[in-house]
Amino acid sequence: MIDMENGGCELMSEKLKPCPHCGCSRIAMITYHEINTALRKGGECTVIECEHCHAGIKRWREEHMESRNSAIAAWNQ
Repeated sequence: MIDMENGGCELMSEKLKPCPHCGCSRIAMITYHEINTALRKGGECTVIECEHCHAGIKRWREEHMESRNSAIAAWNQ
């Protein structure tokens, strides 16, 4: 699994479960800075997506690392 955080690639230490829809173990996770225009605040957005069937989730949080932790917990649930 590759994490594209901070514009570079690094191996992720978190273990993501296979896709709940198709069972594929090739899961991509990207975390980036995003502006929530409704709230007029900046924060982190984390997207986790299956590379086979493209099922995915997206989480946005103001706090650093909270979008990533929330997305991982949601995906693994």
